Amino acid sequence: MDSLLAVNVLRYELDAEQAPYSAVSRLFRNHPDLKFKRPYHETVDDSITVVLETAPQWQVILWPEVALEHTGYTAEAIAQRDKFTRAQIIMESYLATQPDDAYVCNKLGALYGSTGDWEKGRSLLERGLASVQDDALTAYELNYHLGLANRISGQLEVAAEHYSTALSQPIPEVLKVGAYINLGSLRQTQKDFLGAIEQFERATQAAPQFATAFFNLGTAQRSRGYLAPAIAAYQKAIALDPNYAEAYQNLGVALFKLGKLPESLKAFKRAIALYQKTNPAEAKRLQQGIRNLGIQQH
Repeated sequence: MDSLLAVNVLRYELDAEQAPYSAVSRLFRNHPDLKFKRPYHETVDDSITVVLETAPQWQVILWPEVALEHTGYTAEAIAQRDKFTRAQIIMESYLATQPDDAYVCNKLGALYGSTGDWEKGRSLLERGLASVQDDALTAYELNYHLGLANRISGQLEVAAEHYSTALSQPIPEVLKVGAYINLGSLRQTQKDFLGAIEQFERATQAAPQFATAFFNLGTAQRSRGYLAPAIAAYQKAIALDPNYAEAYQNLGVALFKLGKLPESLKAFKRAIALYQKTNPAEAKRLQQGIRNLGIQQH
């Protein structure tokens, strides 16, 4: 413990759909050279890097289990607090004097993208990528966000290259889940189902408690006609998240294709019950779809 400078802890973003895990510096030594820096996302990470360069006997560790659960990262919650506008103003002002700060280029570029302006975000992300040095996590995020930007613009292979570069960064596997899932989804779009399954399986290995990874794996297996492993993956997703309406719906489809009608109807009914609480229009659409399939509902 005498050589421990800081502990990075895993934070889990509740309701995040693709990249739920992040590493944050939340426990660090009362050291005179550790200082907060940067606007909006204030962090001691830069000063930790400087201390390690001059005094390499210090150690930084990652706590291997989730230590924080965070809420409020849905688009609706952020919009209610006007968080986008506040963050944009603060970071744009900072970049006016520090234009090549890779960390802030990444955060602001991603912010532009999350509001639908990936073209504006891309230029910042590319600037950040050109200037990032000795910061594997920021390099990962820059490439990950550039993957998103290029996929939105239809440049699928460029996007795949950025996802692959992100995955090559020396950071903990659990932090790479977003890139695994997005690269897998891209490969599935290209009908490369084996390539998609490979990425989704890596996502499940990196984050075995993340239901979305198993859901995506099930969808890829079903797309190539492998219904038994698809069903197993959907069931695992449901075990991790019993309120996963879409997983129940897709499980119902896979069971129907295997001719297991009672089990299929049971899954569909559970999906409808969940959708009625969160998405009534989808519940009605699914009910009509079941009628069209000729499955008797009682």
